[in-house]
Amino acid sequence: MTTTTPPSDNPRLDRVEQILASLAERQDRTQHQLDQLEGTVEQLGEKIDRITSELGEKIDRITSELGEKIDRITSELGEKIDQLADELDQEAEHVGATFHQIEQRQNQTDRQIAQLVERMDASIAQAERDRVQFQGVIERLLLVLTQQMNGSNGG
Repeated sequence: MTTTTPPSDNPRLDRVEQILASLAERQDRTQHQLDQLEGTVEQLGEKIDRITSELGEKIDRITSELGEKIDRITSELGEKIDQLADELDQEAEHVGATFHQIEQRQNQTDRQIAQLVERMDASIAQAERDRVQFQGVIERLLLVLTQQMNGSNGG
């Protein structure tokens, strides 16, 4: 959810707010991807539980059948286990790649935040220098005006 703030008189502040809003949106997208990933992992867990349960039932049937059926079913079971292992390997690779992408995005976001903080610090320091300089100019102007007023009143 993005909120809009009225533009200020300070374009730097407006830019910082835009960057912060952009970072918040990126964080929301990253969180959404994490939520999706958690759903995928949960589905995999349920799938593993279901397949494990199915395999247990098949093993019980196999042990009660004749030797010929045992050989045939054992062969089929081996194929299914190989297929499941292949699927799980593929899913594990996908999950690993997704985590890697999330880590890269997080690192990029961290770098951007650090750069933003540096820029903000520099802007604040410059604003303080400008304030001090402006204050000096005002004080000198007041001094000159005071001297002129004293000179015109006295002379």
